[in-house]
Formats: sequence, structure tokens, C-alpha cells
Amino acid sequence: MAGVLILVIGASVRPLWYDEFFTYYVSRLPGPGAIAQALLEGADNGPPFDYWLRNSSMSLFGSSPLALRLPSIAGLLVSAWALAATVRPRQGAAAAWIAVLGLGFTVAPRYGIEARAYSTLLACMAVALWAWQSAVMRPDRRRYAVVLGLALFLSPMTHYYGVLNYLPILAAEVASWGRAPRCGRRWAALVLSLGSVGFLPAFARHAWQMRQHFWAAARNPWSVVDAYSSLFGLGLAFLVFVGVLWFRTRPRSQSAPRSQGDPARRGIAAATGVLLLTPVIVYGMASAFTNAMAHRYALITTLGLALVAALLGAPFAAARPRWTRALIAVLVVVQLASWERQLLGDGAGSDVEGIRTFLGGHAEDLVVEDAQDFLRLYHDLPLREGRQLVYLSDAELSVQHLGYDTDEIALPKLRPYARFHLVDFEAYLRRQSDFLVIVGPEPRWLSSELQLRHYELDLVARVGSHTVYRVRPPAAAR
Repeated sequence: MAGVLILVIGASVRPLWYDEFFTYYVSRLPGPGAIAQALLEGADNGPPFDYWLRNSSMSLFGSSPLALRLPSIAGLLVSAWALAATVRPRQGAAAAWIAVLGLGFTVAPRYGIEARAYSTLLACMAVALWAWQSAVMRPDRRRYAVVLGLALFLSPMTHYYGVLNYLPILAAEVASWGRAPRCGRRWAALVLSLGSVGFLPAFARHAWQMRQHFWAAARNPWSVVDAYSSLFGLGLAFLVFVGVLWFRTRPRSQSAPRSQGDPARRGIAAATGVLLLTPVIVYGMASAFTNAMAHRYALITTLGLALVAALLGAPFAAARPRWTRALIAVLVVVQLASWERQLLGDGAGSDVEGIRTFLGGHAEDLVVEDAQDFLRLYHDLPLREGRQLVYLSDAELSVQHLGYDTDEIALPKLRPYARFHLVDFEAYLRRQSDFLVIVGPEPRWLSSELQLRHYELDLVARVGSHTVYRVRPPAAAR
């Protein structure tokens, strides 16, 4: 309960960030059809299932950040439940706790309070693993095959990297081939679930258009190392700790491992290996097709770490149950402390009140240089002040100065649904002889380009970490 409370508080107090604003404006549209149509027109780069969930949440609980993020919290909780349900029948309750702790020490809780599709996708993968194992262990129960097919069907409908959720299940089937009974039902579920893949190209089309200069491009193989580091976080230290416990209590027998004749164990072991390779697979896909390599695209690999932790911790749990219970209690406290720091410690605001006061004394427009600042201010400020905000767009200049043009492609497609002021850079300069611009702690392409063109930037005010300048044309042009 304490962990759920931290998640709820974190989802309530953390400001929305750039990607989440796209989720917000799309999810608040009136109904599934409008959402799907907006996504087909490029309002955001993803299939509709996660947006439908958030639309339902906002319809029930309002448009607060918590209501927008509730499906992500639910996705994390479902992932933890499915992970424990996968581990417990084979390795016991203590190993299930170790698996859940392993997941909690990774970056997964961070995406459990973010209004993007990654937590939902993680839940689809975890449920698919549980359903596959249950279908193997209880082949007389058809419902497990149905749940397996549904979890896989929803994966590509949640995110275009959801196609990767098929790979661990396929690896599990191959590893258990000839040993698992009644595989026909599971394969029927797999084949029927592929129906959702047919919808994927239509929703991924706009993401494909960004591939040439995407902000998180797959530039070199070190991206894979960065992905593992970002995904595992404290989970890697936890895995080393559990590995030490395993080394002290590992079975000394040289007999064949129990998994050799157990199709469920063999399958889950194979699926775990594929899960751990997900960042490598994402890098390969990015290099060949999408050019999009952000660590969160491989979030399902955190399930692989959790499953390995359970495997290593099971012998110690069986040999020393009292010590195991004590260690789990201590680790739960440590994990909650890390959650409090990770999820609640960086919820600082964005100088909104100071900028609101500034705009109250100025009737003219305020150009916002940074795209994230622009969306946050437009969302947080009252309507009158929000209408004074302007974002200047130029894809070529963004590539020239920053190396990517993601914002310049994405914002025009979102504008019909958010109704903010977005103006072509060159057209605005021709129309305005001088104007106000607000620059954040990290200057973007606009201020650099203005300085290259010898525009004068006179300091007007400092608002927290932001600076407001009066932009005047070069003296020769006056």
C-alpha cells in the first residue's frame, strides 16, 4: 500500500513533460473514433489502445495529471502481479517477492507514473508470459490461451515496438516444442493475435516520417550500453546481491537441471533470454528501419532481470526461509525509499507563476524558444496568458543547430487538437520588427540563429531559471 501511495502522489505532483502533453491532448478527444482519427493524422506517434485507456480514466476522474496517469499505475501493478504469478508456481512465494523487488529496482516504476504507453506495454508482456506458462501447466483451461492471444493482440495496438512482445513467447514455444501438451490452442492464439499487426503501418506512418532526423537516433552500438544502464538502474546492484546469495547456497549436485524435462521452465528460461536481449533487438530495428533508439522502447527487458533475480534467489529462499523473509522486509523498505527519491524528488515546477505575472504586465506576444516549455506553459497558464504564447518553427534550422527536427514535425500535427500559436520562423521575422522571447536554462536553436543573424537580444527580466529578452533587428536593417 505504501508503494501504491508513492505512485499516486508522484503521479499527482510531477509536472507533465513534453511527450505527455501529446498524450493529454489526444486522450481528451471525444471518444475512441476521434482519438484513432487524430492518431492517423499524426497528432501523436502511436496506436490507439493506450489513449483509449486514458480517455476512459479522464472521463471518470477528470483531466488532472493523476487521472491521465492512472492507466500507467495500473499497468505497473498488473505487471508486478503477473510477474509474481509466473514465478510462484515454479519457485515459490519468496522467489515471487524477489522477482517483484527486482522489477521495482529498475526504471519500471518511473514509467508507472508517466502518461505514455510503456507501462501498458510492460503489462501486456507480463500477462502474456503468465498466460503462456499457465496454458502449458493447465492445458485443459482454454481461458489461458484466450488471455495470451488478447495480451499479444493489444501489444501492437499499444505501441509500434509492441511487436517485440511476440519474440519471448515464440522463444518459449520453440524451447518447449514437443514437450508442452496441446500447443494448438496457444498457436491459434498467436496467429489470431497477429490481426492487430495489420493496423500498425497506418499508425506508425508518421513516426516513420521522423526517422531521418529523430531526436533519439541509433547513432552507435554504445546506445545499447546506455539503454541497459538506464533500464536496470539499482536493479543491477540488486541482481549482483541476489547472485551472491545464490553462490553461497547454490546446489552442489551435478545432476541435470530440473528445467530439462519441464516445458514451462524451459519456455520461461528461453523467454527470459530474449527479454534480456531486447535492447540489442531494438538497436537492430532502429539501425535498419526506425532510427528510434530510446531506452524506454525496451522496457520489457526489466522483466528479464526480475526473472533472473527470482531464479538466483530461489535456492537461498528454500535453504534459509527465515533469513529470506527478513531480507525481503529490509529490501522493501529500501525500495520504498528509492521510489520516494526517484518519483517524488524531481517534481519541480517550471516558473509558471513568475511567467504568468510577467505576462500580466505585458500585452504583447511572448515567443517561447523551447518546445517543452511552450507546451507546459500553454497547458498550465490561464487561457488569456496562454494565447500570448508563440512557438516559432523551422525544421531546417532545427536540424542545423540541434541535429534533429522532431519538434518541428510533431507540433504542427498536434496544433489542430491543442489550438496553440505556432508560426513559421521566417514569416514571423518579416512581420515583427521586435518581439519578446523567453529562453530556458539550455538555449535552443532560435536564440543561436538570432545571434548568427546579428539580432540584438536585450535583457528584460529573469524569471526563475528563464530569461526574457527583447529581440531587435540588426542596426543596419533599421
